Amino acid sequence: MIEVKASDRDLAPGLQFFHDRYAIPGVQLVGDLRVESQSKGLAILRALDWLKQLERPIR
Repeated sequence: MIEVKASDRDLAPGLQFFHDRYAIPGVQLVGDLRVESQSKGLAILRALDWLKQLERPIR
């Protein structure tokens, strides 16, 4: 699961609920985030850094 926020650094309650209830891995991406962290088994990461790692070269 992916939750995306512009600047809210607090873990989204809905993301936590589904993670706890169904053991679904998840990440919260935040556009304006200074420090990445882990909270209750979920990662809170910088959105741009996470998206950049998805890039693949065009062949």
